[in-house]
Amino acid sequence: HLQMCKAYVDRSIKMSDYLKSYRVCIKTHSPLYIGSGLEYTKKEYVIQGGTVGIVNLQKLSVLIYKKGLFESYSDFMTGSNKDLYFWLIQNRFTKEEIDSVTDYSFSGNNVNLDKQHGIKSCIKDAFNKPYIPGSSIKGYIRTALLAYEIQNHPDVFYKFKEFPNSREVKNYKKELKQTITSIENAVFEIPIDNKNSKSKMSGIIISDSEPVDTENLVLCEKIDLFPNGKHRSPNIYYEAIRPDTKIWFTLTIDETKCSYTKEVIMNSIKLFASQYSEFFLSKFDKITPFKYTNTIWLGGNTGYPTKTIAYNLLGRNKGLDEVSEIMEFMFRGKHTSDMDMGVSPHCLNATKYNNQLCHMGECTLAFAKTDK
Repeated sequence: HLQMCKAYVDRSIKMSDYLKSYRVCIKTHSPLYIGSGLEYTKKEYVIQGGTVGIVNLQKLSVLIYKKGLFESYSDFMTGSNKDLYFWLIQNRFTKEEIDSVTDYSFSGNNVNLDKQHGIKSCIKDAFNKPYIPGSSIKGYIRTALLAYEIQNHPDVFYKFKEFPNSREVKNYKKELKQTITSIENAVFEIPIDNKNSKSKMSGIIISDSEPVDTENLVLCEKIDLFPNGKHRSPNIYYEAIRPDTKIWFTLTIDETKCSYTKEVIMNSIKLFASQYSEFFLSKFDKITPFKYTNTIWLGGNTGYPTKTIAYNLLGRNKGLDEVSEIMEFMFRGKHTSDMDMGVSPHCLNATKYNNQLCHMGECTLAFAKTDK
């Protein structure tokens, strides 16, 4: 037994020599939405005052059965009345009964609740608590590291300055994907032999974040903001993590697979934020410029430039030309004016919080001062 314990301790010491783990904090500065793929219809939530309550339909069905209201409920579900709260009050459900079938509730004061719409649900764990998947964080860091490598090794990426032309190549989408893959391989793939390679990114292990309470959720509305300051609402509503929420996760670097340090990761994040502002965000002066150099943008509704390196690789003018071509290929007829506007895509994914326009998913990322 002593020999087994010694072997375990020795192995742990050896692992600690090359596995560096850090506690990392993401702080939200605007509503953060990472979708679960689910959407609550108008008949699946209730609004009481300025609060949105997500109803557990199984619990509600049991209560409806006890009250003998199945026929009335069936008429409601198939009818034109879409206000579940009105139907419940009409059928003399008490506040206590409504609360008993509500899974959780959060503030809806951030939007106009006079007109009810479907609500896109944010991702949650098995206990119905919101969190950030490690894959979302790692994806952003990967993009930032790409920008960092391009900045510091321009000679390596000179050959990638020409993207395929959608009007000249037969399979533009395939050619474009191959170009992006080649750029990523040039950065991250380390040859093992003539046939095999390993990825540096396999040496960066990021946990899912710790969950946060549902009281940190807020209802927000998607807003398309244009360079001229005009904006429109496509009537899309999100369940998002509110600003000023701290969300913790663990980042581990395996030094046998990856040469990146936490300092390099932070420098890449700062560089990407600076370039994103220069090439894209500065065109939208209705958005207050971000205050912190360690700003990141997370989530499914932050926009194409936060997830790609076309501008970082090609610069402002050529980047604009290539991105507008990509946008027009993906969304035929909707991006023909991007070049004239001087920015592509020509709208920024925004929302409102406390009546102020803000960028969706704006956060800061910081390593804890005391590391594990």
